[in-house]
Amino acid sequence: MNNIVSVFQNAMSNLGNNLNCVLIGKIIEYQSLHNTATIELLHNVPTQNIPYQPLINIPIGFFSIGGYSIKVRPNINDVVVLIVSDYDIDNLLIDGKTKKSNTDRVHALEDAIVLPLSINFLNNSFNATEDLTIQKNGTESYVKIKNNGEIVLNANNIKLGENANKKVLIENGNTYSTSSKVYAE
Repeated sequence: MNNIVSVFQNAMSNLGNNLNCVLIGKIIEYQSLHNTATIELLHNVPTQNIPYQPLINIPIGFFSIGGYSIKVRPNINDVVVLIVSDYDIDNLLIDGKTKKSNTDRVHALEDAIVLPLSINFLNNSFNATEDLTIQKNGTESYVKIKNNGEIVLNANNIKLGENANKKVLIENGNTYSTSSKVYAE
């Protein structure tokens, strides 16, 4: 009977080797130069009940669709979702183009990517340590909400209202001039 149970356990374990896997982890170190992190998994190794070794150099994704991106710097101790690819993603991470896998490795934790999703019941949404930037790809236009609450707008034309068409006056010592790029209603 024990042999039958063992066969089924091995079959289930092998079946899992070709499935996508989602894990929960905590950022313990962040490398801003490459936008990667060291992640402590908040799971134990199945059937062994021991912690996983920290995962190093795991890329941090950012929200980007339709040519718009939202980029934030994660905090140490942020709890994040990781998705593990079925195949080696080393070559893909070099330049973002689909290529032949670097190795025959499948379903390895080294092939994880952090999804920038807040797990609200675990993260404090008011503990941002860096600026929040929303940017239009391919342009210099962005909106930045700074850690101290200030908002920075950068664009060739800034409209304060959908129908803004009047140039804003800019103070210049004791005189005023009209802005060349800020309009208000």
